[in-house]
Amino acid sequence: MDLSYFHDGLRNMCPLASKVREDASDSCADGGITSGKCDAPFHEIFQRVCSEMEPRGFEAHSFLVGWYNDIVDEPFRLNYPPNTPAILLLSAPSMFEKTFIPFLLKQDLENLQDPVDRCMVELFTVLRHDWGGAENVNVVHDFELHPNRRPKLLVQTAAHVSGAAFLYQRKNIPPSDHSPKRKMMGLCLHPKYGGWFAIRGCLIFKNLNCDDLPRKEAHNVLVEPADQLNAVELFNYHWRDCRFRDAIDVQAKYSELQQRYFNTPSGQRGPILREIIEKYSNII
Repeated sequence: MDLSYFHDGLRNMCPLASKVREDASDSCADGGITSGKCDAPFHEIFQRVCSEMEPRGFEAHSFLVGWYNDIVDEPFRLNYPPNTPAILLLSAPSMFEKTFIPFLLKQDLENLQDPVDRCMVELFTVLRHDWGGAENVNVVHDFELHPNRRPKLLVQTAAHVSGAAFLYQRKNIPPSDHSPKRKMMGLCLHPKYGGWFAIRGCLIFKNLNCDDLPRKEAHNVLVEPADQLNAVELFNYHWRDCRFRDAIDVQAKYSELQQRYFNTPSGQRGPILREIIEKYSNII
């Protein structure tokens, strides 16, 4: 796979990555990092990831595995110590134009399956490589499943514990006379983008410990239970019309082209992909 596009943009991370790897080898024989020595490197890593990914249309949010494991059922827990740090990446509305389209222009459309997922896989591959490879960093994508079809990561829960977005679940909304009886999926809303964003996955720094990681609480953007229930219902029963995304006043939303792309069934996106190539090939 051609990773040059991502390597060119992220190569400035490498000096700090080398420093972190050196610290790891110096601190303990088994390759791990003691809690007293790792905190500063992880905080530096997180700040660098934030600064490098923001211009590409992403947000980075840190959390500890223990925060996530504390509120999920046992089958969904991550098999790492509770003080293992992780970085969640979500895509803002601008990701489509800033990262996906430049990626698309370098691809052979005839052999490209699941273009956005492919773009994210390549991006996360570069990030993992720059921070020490698979020996030090585990990547979990939003679309990954175990053989039994269980998600490897409940990404909305990870977004909530990291403070990235508030997760509204039917079980946490006070019941009313009009509450539906059917089970409904939860909905994450971002304080800036409402529902106009996507959670893409996380990087788990499995050889680091970080006991003192500051915790940011997710911002509850819908205070009234009726508004919470309405947003969750729109997401579950009317998701195609995107009304749930505008549950709050947003600062940005998907462009018209991006909305057309995601609203088109995946098997019918060929014409839109060709339109993008034709429109942007002489611009980017």
